[in-house]
Amino acid sequence: MTADGLWIPQARRQPRVYQPRQRRDCPGKLIQIDGSHHDWFEGRAPKCCLLVYIDDATSRLMHLRFCQSESAFDYMVATRDYIDKHGKPVAFYSDKHTVFRVSQAETRRTGVTQFGRALHDLNIELICANSSQAKGRVERANLTLQDRLVKEMRLENISGIDNANALLETFISDFNRRFGRPATYPKNLHRPVSETRAELDNIFAWQTLRTLSTSLRFSTIKCFIWLSLRKKTRALLAKKSSLSITRMARLHFATVPGGADAEYKSPQHAAFGEAVPPQLGGQVRGAERVHGPSGICVFSHQSHCFFP
Repeated sequence: MTADGLWIPQARRQPRVYQPRQRRDCPGKLIQIDGSHHDWFEGRAPKCCLLVYIDDATSRLMHLRFCQSESAFDYMVATRDYIDKHGKPVAFYSDKHTVFRVSQAETRRTGVTQFGRALHDLNIELICANSSQAKGRVERANLTLQDRLVKEMRLENISGIDNANALLETFISDFNRRFGRPATYPKNLHRPVSETRAELDNIFAWQTLRTLSTSLRFSTIKCFIWLSLRKKTRALLAKKSSLSITRMARLHFATVPGGADAEYKSPQHAAFGEAVPPQLGGQVRGAERVHGPSGICVFSHQSHCFFP
């Protein structure tokens, strides 16, 4: 094959040329986002993650937020704060973390993550980079922050996420004053937020489809939930309905076409992704039961949980 010119050995191949991508012209046209895992408090507190939002046109830090991990819920909270402060950008530029891209190969072309669905509802494009070098602006910013921000927090004797988040606004202003650069065109492409607060709460929630059983029961977040028998809950019977879960474990269960809905509120519950903690003690036949203001019962997620 080599003699016939069908194959070129690796040593004789011409090296590929990777030219740098030009910056976007205007602020707000492309925002690079990434999570930086580091020992930010130098042993004074457990390791955590810093979510970084940086403008591609100006290299200005747009938003920072410390969190326990790089999860979809933390990105939703950080993005909500971002659009409240700056408005909606044209696009976000991220890596191929499972927060941004479906990991299963069979559903990668058609599936969408919860964070991707939220951005789609806000009309914000999500672009996933093929390499870390492609989003080098935010990668280099991570290295700078791991040096300068760590020293700033050491001087302020900060040893917790809440105190660190309180310092970030001052740090961002000083960082942008020293390292920001003017854009090619000064027009700001951030768009105003037209959605209401209630609509934003629904967008930045974990949404999934559930079908009610004949006993008005469905399962989610490691628990069974029964809806009390009422006129509005009877309309949901045997229908595929959309379930939204907000960060404070507020459940909103509604039919997809609209109409009947029910809510369960419990501020004592844990944040997203964690099991709903038992509210009452008891064994199998004394299954834990909590009645919400709309008559929803919550049981611990066991295969033998049932009405006594």
